[in-house]
Amino acid sequence: MCTLSLSLKAQDGEPVREPKGKFAYLICTKIPKGVENPVKLLRGTKTEEVSLSLRSASLRVKLPTNGKFQLVKTAPEGVGELVEGMQVIAETQIPKEVREALIILTPTVDAEAKKAGLVFDAHVQDLAKFKGGDSLYVNFTKELIGVHLGESKKMLKPNSSLIIETGATDQPLNTAVSYWRRKAQGEAWDRISSSTIAFYPTRREICFFYPRSNGRIGYRGVTCPVEE
Repeated sequence: MCTLSLSLKAQDGEPVREPKGKFAYLICTKIPKGVENPVKLLRGTKTEEVSLSLRSASLRVKLPTNGKFQLVKTAPEGVGELVEGMQVIAETQIPKEVREALIILTPTVDAEAKKAGLVFDAHVQDLAKFKGGDSLYVNFTKELIGVHLGESKKMLKPNSSLIIETGATDQPLNTAVSYWRRKAQGEAWDRISSSTIAFYPTRREICFFYPRSNGRIGYRGVTCPVEE
């Protein structure tokens, strides 16, 4: 499990009052065929609909106090793992110390998980260190990924993540960005793409790298807001 602040502003003369409980934003790299959208989040014995998007994070949702995250769908008896009469299609446990999380949903490729009825793998990213204006990079491939953001040059190992501070703390910042791939140590780097991206202090940017069936590396950007 990979573990990725939402700022709370007090009124003049009043202390900051943080909401109780655990909260999360959901984002997904792909919505598999047959998955209903909105999906259903199980909280206790009740469900709440949450809309998934490939380009932006969901609205913030409240999680059960025990930190158990489960997406479910209606299913006939005997199909998959049933909880409150529902089939579980994604689940994970939010670490105790994480109050606000980004939950990244990726289609599962595990045969046993599919047999159990699971559709998504759920990856947890703690939002405590992910500030407005920053950029998060997540590598779901088996290759090395290079990220050049302005003067910063970072390398992402397979199945890892990193946060880069862009400097967009007070106002928007346009920055040159390029992505690179390398299959193994010692091999040459191949450019995936390059562009200029605008970073804003009011939002956080996320980029996923994933393997495509044609052997290329795909990537997708997602925006996550900063709550005030």
